[in-house]
Amino acid sequence: MLFRLKPSPVVALNRAIAWGKALGPEEGLAELRKISDPAKLKDYPFDPAAQGEFHFLAGRWAEAARHFEKAMKLARSRSEAIFFERK
Repeated sequence: MLFRLKPSPVVALNRAIAWGKALGPEEGLAELRKISDPAKLKDYPFDPAAQGEFHFLAGRWAEAARHFEKAMKLARSRSEAIFFERK
């Protein structure tokens, strides 16, 4: 509903995460690719983290690690960095 009322890249990201949790990692990745203005998420750590999570769930661990490393570099706090590092 929020995506229809006030679409934004962050809302689209959250929608894609929910979609992937409900329908599986490949569907989540497909929704992430549909985000209309991904450049606006270039400094947002939860974009690569979402990609990392879906690649991890799909069994692509090297790809997941690459995304989580990017998320760690973009982390806005030490606790975020620790969270991504543990992933």
